[in-house]
Amino acid sequence: MDTLSHTLWGGGLFGFRGRIKTALFFGAFPDLVSFGPWFTGRLLTGQFGGHDGPPPLELLPGWVFANYAWGHSLLVAGLCAALAWRYNRPLGFAMLAWPLHILVDIPTHTAAYFPTPFLWPLSGYTVDGVSWAQPWVWYPNLAALLLVFLGRWYNRRPTSPESP
Repeated sequence: MDTLSHTLWGGGLFGFRGRIKTALFFGAFPDLVSFGPWFTGRLLTGQFGGHDGPPPLELLPGWVFANYAWGHSLLVAGLCAALAWRYNRPLGFAMLAWPLHILVDIPTHTAAYFPTPFLWPLSGYTVDGVSWAQPWVWYPNLAALLLVFLGRWYNRRPTSPESP
């Protein structure tokens, strides 16, 4: 799935108790840690662009793949969220956006481009999923995000006092 959708899912489902920014961050975290430094470096050096769609795999340095592996590991994310939960429950709850990101990526990444190594470092097993860019995946994702945020907005509205 795309990073923006992951970010919004994280905030929509785990951004409570004053932790919306934290949940938004952890929704995007696996992609930020993987591609963020590479993307930023390319942008700052004027090397951004030059190809249609996602960057070719041969253009990416090895550390992007290493960061992708640990950043998209349910074992790593679960351990980090559990430790945070142990010492700070609101933070641990917001950090659940990280494993959610991974769970959504498992079926929405193909084997051809960054399949999700969700059992890393114990296994390199991945699933050959369906691309999130397929319209039958993309549009329901947008509709569901809209429903989540409409529900949050509706539940935050002040209620009118009951009349006698």
